[in-house]
Amino acid sequence: MKITLSLIVLLICVAVTDVLGIGPADLVGTWWGKGMHRYNAHYTLYADHTYSGGEADMLFEGRWKLHSGKKLELISREKAVLTNSRVRKLFVIDSFSRNSLRVTLEDGTHDTWTRKR
Repeated sequence: MKITLSLIVLLICVAVTDVLGIGPADLVGTWWGKGMHRYNAHYTLYADHTYSGGEADMLFEGRWKLHSGKKLELISREKAVLTNSRVRKLFVIDSFSRNSLRVTLEDGTHDTWTRKR
């Protein structure tokens, strides 16, 4: 009985710390998924915290930050025309495994990104 209870507690702890254990090095690489407009999108996150990517006919680049191991922020190099501020996208990381990243997009929809090597 104690072994079963210990196993259950261990599995719960692993599930809870799954997202919290993500570091910037875990995200480096090229990730493919659907973008905000549901076209195929890709983001390449580099170790120096820059990124490049594309969605449909758009190409973009800039810097990226990981907040508390569960929020990925992409900060565009380009500035918005009307506000003269950098365009920012924020993705909430729902779960992470070595080659799969489940995120919630800004519009509340969910997407699964896969790492391509």
